[in-house]
Amino acid sequence: MLLSSEIRWPIASFLFSRPFSSDFINHFQLNFFGDLGTAWSGSNPFSEQNSLNTNELTIGGEARTGEITLRLNKEPIIGGYGVGVRSSLLGYFIRIDWAWGIEDGIFQEDMDIEVVGKKVLVLLKLLKDNSLFPISKYSKERLTFGTLVPYLRGLCTPKGVRLLAKQEELFKISI
Repeated sequence: MLLSSEIRWPIASFLFSRPFSSDFINHFQLNFFGDLGTAWSGSNPFSEQNSLNTNELTIGGEARTGEITLRLNKEPIIGGYGVGVRSSLLGYFIRIDWAWGIEDGIFQEDMDIEVVGKKVLVLLKLLKDNSLFPISKYSKERLTFGTLVPYLRGLCTPKGVRLLAKQEELFKISI
């Protein structure tokens, strides 16, 4: 579940009553945005199986002399906020955002979430294309476990890979 809000302020049209010959100036906007939502694993957001509610620490570094599991009971509703600029450059809209949020340590920190989100949408559209993946030959399970799961694995931290492996075991099928 997600609630997302964005305010765009068109600077040039706000400050000047006439358009400019530059698309970059005419389309230049400041953005202010905020997101609030929840996602979970397990039966509900407050369950102990939710990855937000536990943190596993390794003792002894690479020697792995032990592990500690912390029960955190974090608030499952998290949010983020940020500012950005956007405009048109050479016929393309460009956008630069600076955002701050709460991290869970499941996914790599250096990801561009907007780009990753768009790639996932394109990948899902591609997987629905019956001319490329006819349902008679490619089951939904085969496409999911053969395409989406390896893609997700590449986005995860080691902690996230372990959590994903647990989820894969729950839904294990032969493809």
